[in-house]
Amino acid sequence: MSGIAALIIHRRVLNQEKEKLRIQTMIRNKRFRDLSNPYEDPNFQITYRLTPDLALALLRDLKPVWQQHHYSSSLPIELKFLCALHFFAHGSYQKSLTKDVDFKVSQPTSSRAISEAVAALNKPQIIKKWINFPNSPQMGATVSRNYQKFGIPGVLGYIDGTHIKLKKPTQHEELYVNRKGEHTLNAQMVCDSSLKILNVCARYPGATHDSFIWRFSALRKVMMNLNGEGSTCWLLGDSGYPLEPWLLTPILNAEEGTPQNRYTNTHIKARNCIERCFGVLKSRFRCLLRKMEYEPTKVGCIVNACAVLHNVCITAGLTLPNVVDEDTLAPDASTADIYRDMQIYEQGLQVRQQLIQRLFYY
Repeated sequence: MSGIAALIIHRRVLNQEKEKLRIQTMIRNKRFRDLSNPYEDPNFQITYRLTPDLALALLRDLKPVWQQHHYSSSLPIELKFLCALHFFAHGSYQKSLTKDVDFKVSQPTSSRAISEAVAALNKPQIIKKWINFPNSPQMGATVSRNYQKFGIPGVLGYIDGTHIKLKKPTQHEELYVNRKGEHTLNAQMVCDSSLKILNVCARYPGATHDSFIWRFSALRKVMMNLNGEGSTCWLLGDSGYPLEPWLLTPILNAEEGTPQNRYTNTHIKARNCIERCFGVLKSRFRCLLRKMEYEPTKVGCIVNACAVLHNVCITAGLTLPNVVDEDTLAPDASTADIYRDMQIYEQGLQVRQQLIQRLFYY
């Protein structure tokens, strides 16, 4: 037998041994998973952020819309969901899932599990159940809660954008470079005084100004229609947004002790809700604090998924996590680059001045 033939046979034997070992490992891990029950882990909430009952209840909603990839070694859907929750919660890369969780999974398996869970959490019926902007019957209760907390009438929510780091995109990468030179997604959100997210738009590149996202958002049309129907309600936003009758902004450089200054101080105090919301969201689901190795579209879907899970936690009254300090982008000091419809801007000035006269002249 020639040396080349012997080498080929040797390689075949090695490959057969490797395949045999792989199958044995797969069977052993599957048996281990079948015998273990991570939902009984006393540290479940620390690891996955939800309680076991809450995770299983949410999973019941997800199962009808969850599209599984079936393989001979496929994980049960209950374990796939935990793979995704672990990734959302800890922000660790997928390979660490094979080491940290209570069941053994391969990197490709965990990757598929995360993708399936993200897709399920982005289904319209799930998004609409957990993230919904108040409609006319719900407006009164939302406005009342916000008023009781900060004393400003007519407030439906607090709006701002937060930047989510991502890898350098393969297309139009220059659009994703924010003012700090990082590649990010600019995710606009609205929350109420309980930090519940009412609206999320996570599809614009990091170089996009907050006012541009707002100008072309479906939410702006909703607010315009609400006020056109006779409602008197508004959102509170920072100086990065244009002043409009349905979006009130602070007054920059208001003189100390004046009604305008008192309005601005109260406005800032109330609007801090959205900053706290971002802090809680990113502290609870730390994948949003790290640079995600995905294309922008999938990063936006992960943001949506984490927003759904955040609202699940808020609705269930789970204890808020210790907020991690984040180096956020401050709003522009100058508002010269903000697009304004001057007629709408004048109407906004009138609405804001009426509110100041009503509440802050004393």
